[in-house]
Amino acid sequence: TVFDVSAGRDFYGPDGPYECFAGRECGVALAKMSFDEAHLDDIAGCKTLNFGEKNELDGWIEKFTYFRCYPVLGKLIPADKIPSSDRIVSKEEIAKNDGLGEIPEGYATPPIYIGAGSKVFDVSFGGVTFYGKDCSYNRFAGKNASR
Repeated sequence: TVFDVSAGRDFYGPDGPYECFAGRECGVALAKMSFDEAHLDDIAGCKTLNFGEKNELDGWIEKFTYFRCYPVLGKLIPADKIPSSDRIVSKEEIAKNDGLGEIPEGYATPPIYIGAGSKVFDVSFGGVTFYGKDCSYNRFAGKNASR
């Protein structure tokens, strides 16, 4: 889960005690209560945590979500799971990804695709507040918005 910890600048900003975590994947480091560089940016490592480490990480996620109320921005997807940039996306596939379908692994919400010109944008990460259900630009979700 990616959190916007901007409100915790004193903790995660320059000279803060957790500044090494800012802008990094730090799930393993938090689970192991470690500042070791080897535990940062280890997306796959979150799947191999032991029971106690998973509980510790769940505690951090609960703290960030309910006590510090940091906004959730999305989830990280490992580079090997990101589709090729030269992939051809059909009109039907764009329509299917309108933010109302199933949530695939690695996503925080159902995918939302927007076509514009000759490009297709996956706005599922960071765009939900604009293109999600009942949001201002939802009418463009799953459509080619080109004129």
